Amino acid sequence: VGTKVSMLAEVGITDIWLPPCSASVAPQGYLPSQLFNLDGSKYGNKESLKGLLKQMREAGIRGMADIVINHRCGDKQDSQGRWNVFTSTGIENRESFVGVMDWQGWAITLGDKFSDGTGENAPGKYDGKFDAAPDIDHANKKVQESIKIWMRWLRLDVGFDAWRFDFVKGYGAEYVGMYCKKTE
Repeated sequence: VGTKVSMLAEVGITDIWLPPCSASVAPQGYLPSQLFNLDGSKYGNKESLKGLLKQMREAGIRGMADIVINHRCGDKQDSQGRWNVFTSTGIENRESFVGVMDWQGWAITLGDKFSDGTGENAPGKYDGKFDAAPDIDHANKKVQESIKIWMRWLRLDVGFDAWRFDFVKGYGAEYVGMYCKKTE
């Protein structure tokens, strides 16, 4: 993309969607694990992404991040063998962020096959299910705060300008609105 930014701007492109940039179990990025770990992406690393976003901004093109927050793949298994232990790997150099994405079973919707029963909320009445990975409990205040911090970091530190939310049928629209508002 970087080699084509000037040409894209010349033909009037104003926004470019970029695939999920976090470390993921799947090479396409749609099974995210360590959300702050941009060096674990199959698309490149944090510094190259920041450089591309800067280049796009200078050409008048907004960078749109693909936000995958309906589900998240655990880094480790719990004592029962469920993949529901998540870490903040990728942000160790920011003392204020230590532990912000260190989640366990409490962050997963009740009834999910990856749940350990310590979560606070079941899925909403109209929430879709994603069986390949633990469904995240967006009604949980700790989860909300973690996602808001991560998305603000993507905007302020990494350089994204806009969001595209993946698998939004898996959680309520009010959460999309809240996350967008907190990242303005």
